Amino acid sequence: MMFDDPSLTPPPSPCCSSLPPTQKPTFIYPINPPELVAALLEEHDDETEQAAVWVLPYAHKPGMSRKLNEAIREQCEQLSSQKLRLVVGCTVHAGDGEEGGLLPEEVLSEALEGGAKAAKLHCSVGDYDVLDRRLRQFYKLAEAARIPVVIHGGLSIMGTTSTEDLAHIGPLCREFPLLPVILGTVSPNSSSASNKAHNIFVSQAHAGHPSTETALLLCALHPNLYLDTTPVLDQLISFPKSTPPSQLLSLVLKGRILFGSDTPTVTVTRSYLAFDVRRWIREAVAKCVGSLGIEDMYAEMGRIGEEAERMVFGEAASRLESGVRSVGEARGELKEGTKLKGKL
Repeated sequence: MMFDDPSLTPPPSPCCSSLPPTQKPTFIYPINPPELVAALLEEHDDETEQAAVWVLPYAHKPGMSRKLNEAIREQCEQLSSQKLRLVVGCTVHAGDGEEGGLLPEEVLSEALEGGAKAAKLHCSVGDYDVLDRRLRQFYKLAEAARIPVVIHGGLSIMGTTSTEDLAHIGPLCREFPLLPVILGTVSPNSSSASNKAHNIFVSQAHAGHPSTETALLLCALHPNLYLDTTPVLDQLISFPKSTPPSQLLSLVLKGRILFGSDTPTVTVTRSYLAFDVRRWIREAVAKCVGSLGIEDMYAEMGRIGEEAERMVFGEAASRLESGVRSVGEARGELKEGTKLKGKL
């Protein structure tokens, strides 16, 4: 998204692109917020249901998070309507508060009071690590608030995630087992809206692409870890052929894979992304019920397929959003001292 204050927009970056730095991608969607909202509504063909979008910002330098979060909150209020609900997201930087101002956990507390329902960390653009000790109190409060945190954990400026980058996700999930962690990435702009559903529920990420096999293994070990289907600009995520279809389908039905498009900084349409997601869902369903008789098989494929698509395209995101607690509830849990006794 664009902002009146140029300090909120990071410098141009090849992040999340397989293109060489000298080649600029051709984005399909407009960057201007009102135009982007209009484009999303044009694609939303269900007149009976309000669309919803998670708007997830990220801070590329210390000290800018509060200003960026406030800008996002104002835009969400201004552009929401009966047809489209913009869900307020927020961000922090590990270096917040080092030169005055609020610390990361204080920035989060303020954002929660302002109605934030999701948070975003972008480690490569912010130049910090997932396990940066300056984020410890942030994670404590985020877990107590049950706010989902979308994490771009890789340090590559190209937006991809290596197996080594994912090594820090496991310890984070173990130390904060009630913190919903979504493996994600984001675009080269200050915020983006990713679509999560027929109701355009939006989130970012690409399941640790290209290290998807490791990401799936981590999901098996940590029930608070989620994946989403966001492409790396022009690359769709893909699951290894060796992935058991039952494992993939189980994650989907449990609400642990969310549809994400990284709109507006993508070079493929949402409809194309959705088509690809439905393709691998249906392939997984067909393989799981293939041993049934022909009549029962088609009935089960239809039933399970519809349930799986409903979960990926909105229900999973809606459940995470509805689970977010107030700052008062979160502070009360922390005061009791019943959670978060480990250390990073």
